[in-house]
Amino acid sequence: MRLTRRDALSLLAAPTLAVGSAYPALAQARTRLEVIHWWVAGGESEALRQIRDAVEARGVTWVDTGVQGQDAAKTMSVTRVLGGNPPGILQWHVGKDLPELLRDGVIRDVQEVATADRWDSVLPRELQALLKVDGKYASVPLNIHGGNVMFSNTKVMRQANADLPKTWDDVVKAAEKLRQANVIPIALGGQSWQETTLYFYIVIGTQGADFFEQVYVRHELARVDQAKLRQTFEDFARLKPFVDRGSPGRSWTDTANLIATGRAGLFFQGDWAKGELLKAGLELGRDYDARLPPGNDGVFLAVADTFCFSNLRDPAIRAAQEVFARATMSPPVQEAFNRLKGSIPVRTDVSLERYDAWSRSAAEAVRGGARVVPSGSMGMKAALRTAVYDVVSKFWNSDRPDPADATRGMMSAIERNLRA
Repeated sequence: MRLTRRDALSLLAAPTLAVGSAYPALAQARTRLEVIHWWVAGGESEALRQIRDAVEARGVTWVDTGVQGQDAAKTMSVTRVLGGNPPGILQWHVGKDLPELLRDGVIRDVQEVATADRWDSVLPRELQALLKVDGKYASVPLNIHGGNVMFSNTKVMRQANADLPKTWDDVVKAAEKLRQANVIPIALGGQSWQETTLYFYIVIGTQGADFFEQVYVRHELARVDQAKLRQTFEDFARLKPFVDRGSPGRSWTDTANLIATGRAGLFFQGDWAKGELLKAGLELGRDYDARLPPGNDGVFLAVADTFCFSNLRDPAIRAAQEVFARATMSPPVQEAFNRLKGSIPVRTDVSLERYDAWSRSAAEAVRGGARVVPSGSMGMKAALRTAVYDVVSKFWNSDRPDPADATRGMMSAIERNLRA
């Protein structure tokens, strides 16, 4: 997905074509601003509506291009840039891919808005460090998600006489009881990123955050204890008998619905799933429980979404981009969007009074010095992330999963991508 500098400079050499093919004349009263994003699920769409309404109230016409799946949305954005028809705004993740977009000229920095609106005084320092490239903000931050949550349906767990698990052995015990109660013990969407999400919880929960970062963030292969890595795959395989046959290819939203409708007992996913449960009418603490997975106490697996400005020269589009940034970062929009999305605001000065207990505790953890660990979307570049997901998915979906083979495959995949 990397663009060469020649590609970027070629794009910028013909700004009139890029703008004219996507937007009407500058004389139009309201500037049209196309936004490519991947928030198309019901709860996500409702949250995004808070931003859209705020942008349009400020005189900009929002042109919505929603794409199913984050990788598909990112690919569309880059393809549109290479084709000379970039959107005004494109969604991305805060992480290791972001600096390349800026340095290759695909996007422009947002430092002018950040300076004027004093972002340094309201954003967590750890997030500032991830957002800045060569000292300038590369994009507009939106939210901070906790990527490691264990959800459970309260009624289903009670009827199965299953206790909330405190260890991964407890997860197996609870799953056995749930299976005997004729419900799906563990709801899992059979897509590589969802399978790897559950695997990462086990790595952190059994081997610790230091080991997780050593392998999947810092990639210190010479120091990796391969016996421990193999054990993570063995522990992961213990859960497979408790996943239903409908898992392969199932989306995370459909999987969340299994918890919402009482057809499953446990669900391991990021806190963005709360948005779907909220939309289904469920209330945290009454209908479902949300807590950190076993062994993940004190660890916040961070996922941060961001919006980038395409590097267009049209002054009307550039002005509309800045309107977008100010609307997105305004305290009322931050409060409303993140409350519906299931995430926490990036601004530390936003009231959490209307937020649920999970979100308040997540905010306290992030702001109070919890161990913030980059998720796969933040800690790895796209090619490496895909390779890691492929190893995990191949292991999970094998008729005869081999932890030793998966360990070798993982070490090889990381080493191969680091050399590329």
